[in-house]
Amino acid sequence: MAYKRYSRYQAGDPLPRHLRAYGIAIAVSVSCLLALLFYALAISKLLPDTGFVLLDAIKHDRYYSYLLAATIPVTLIFIYFNWLSLKFFRHS
Repeated sequence: MAYKRYSRYQAGDPLPRHLRAYGIAIAVSVSCLLALLFYALAISKLLPDTGFVLLDAIKHDRYYSYLLAATIPVTLIFIYFNWLSLKFFRHS
């Protein structure tokens, strides 16, 4: 017997409010994280010292700015392989 997945939402139906809010929250948080990483990797190195302790620490830091940027692709690869193993498990 073939596995058939039923969905509560059909194509063309509007999304519920909470799913739309989750999508907007994810998009805003990813945009903020991307702006922070871009500041830490590129912009802060070009600006003079600001006098704020946190911003100056980000400017003079070499390790954590690269670590944060390298964490994103590793996390995406982990998520992909997790999804792929779940697909193999479900269709075997």
